[in-house]
Amino acid sequence: MFPSLVSWLPGGQLIWVVLVVLYMLVLIGTTYRIIMDTENSGKALAYLLLLYMLPVVWLVLYRAVGKNYRKHKLYDKRIFTDTIRRDVIEPLLSQYHDGIISRHEELIHSHYGSVIDLLTYGGESFLTDQNDVTLLINGEQKYPALLQALREAKDTIHMLYYIFDDDEVGREIANILMEKAREGVSVRFVFDDFGSKGIHKHLVQQMQDAGVELYPFFPLKWWSYLSRINNRNHRKIVIVDGLVGFVGGINISNHYDNRHEDTNHMYRRDTHLRIVWPAVWQLQAMFVSDWHFASGEPLDPSPHFFPSLDAFSSPSLDTAVQIVGSGPDSSYPSLLHGLLASINTAQEQILITTPYFVPTADFITALVLASHRGVDVKVLLPHKGDSVLLDVANQAYVADLLDADIEVYFYNKGFVHAKTCVIDRMIGIVGTANLDMRSFDLNFEVNAMLYGAPMAQELTDIYLADLADSIRVDRDTWSQRPWWKHFLQQIVRLLAPLL
Repeated sequence: MFPSLVSWLPGGQLIWVVLVVLYMLVLIGTTYRIIMDTENSGKALAYLLLLYMLPVVWLVLYRAVGKNYRKHKLYDKRIFTDTIRRDVIEPLLSQYHDGIISRHEELIHSHYGSVIDLLTYGGESFLTDQNDVTLLINGEQKYPALLQALREAKDTIHMLYYIFDDDEVGREIANILMEKAREGVSVRFVFDDFGSKGIHKHLVQQMQDAGVELYPFFPLKWWSYLSRINNRNHRKIVIVDGLVGFVGGINISNHYDNRHEDTNHMYRRDTHLRIVWPAVWQLQAMFVSDWHFASGEPLDPSPHFFPSLDAFSSPSLDTAVQIVGSGPDSSYPSLLHGLLASINTAQEQILITTPYFVPTADFITALVLASHRGVDVKVLLPHKGDSVLLDVANQAYVADLLDADIEVYFYNKGFVHAKTCVIDRMIGIVGTANLDMRSFDLNFEVNAMLYGAPMAQELTDIYLADLADSIRVDRDTWSQRPWWKHFLQQIVRLLAPLL
């Protein structure tokens, strides 16, 4: 057909030959890039399958989802984090490094110490203690705590969110940010340009006029939409005066506060953390790097961003914490490796909650091996989430878990959006990362690793309470699901690298 369309042109046949040659060169070049850039063989095969089944469509989409930013850096944060680590954080850590070893010698030298070492030397995440950590369940607990911390700010407010909606919750926080900026507090705010579509331009202008410095992360323009859409900043971070930090799964929106019944389609269950001291240093370092990328302006990591230990009295609850970040700027997937290392140390129990479960083969294998060596493994997923496609994707891996005698539960009270994991009631993980390839490879994410029985036990109690609002999946019943559901789940599973 195509030759006939161009044959009327002078030299029409030559044009056809040139077009075919160009197309083949692009096809060969894309094939080469897939083979060279995609480290996971399963993902590479999926990319190649799509390339040759849907060549024109996939040539366009590959620009959005295919580039390996671990080899071709989205941006190099090392120059900033290394400077912060060398000139600011390491001198602070030296004040109490020996104390950490003496206070946590049993933990550091236990089999859990391998996780700490991996994240320290591979993930550049230092171990801190003397942290006062509070679990915040849903927006009903998070927002009052956050509002109080913002109102008490004296020096700086640093905020980064994937979703910031211009609604009742968002407006209340925006008003406080503007009020504090007028008082002379340095307020800096980064919002993801895709996730925070709900921020209206007039609110941005209003905040800027009040003295709030704010920038979108990786702005989406029509000419760069495909190349940028897949690498979003999914973090939710707040640092107040360098002392109080917030991190976890709860964005800024009425949808995360179940008291706003008029705007909620369903009950939303989520988990967040309030951390006081000194793990906040790592959150601050992460924000400084992301701020530099979003604003294009270096933010001098001055010592007042990282107050010394003398600025804070002894906490009421001493928790050892590591803050782990990962993204297209990372040399390797720290979050995935930290999770795998934690799972591999488990001797008694693994409790996982995630809203999106599209795991790597390595992750499934780690859970299966844990179950086979006698570890009690439970996985809690939403019965109904915020995406029909991702609901099907979650279900695509249920059979793998059931076949390994892993207990699978569907949360039935609403949408469970928490991203948590508890290992042996000794390691607790709370953060922004879902258990999918997007969080492991494409998005900027952050998790908090909490060591010690008190916090891990509290997370365990919350998990067991969530199971009371859940339905356990029966293996025999699941195996008898309609053939078309099974087929659809397998099709979506093939598309896992794109989800």
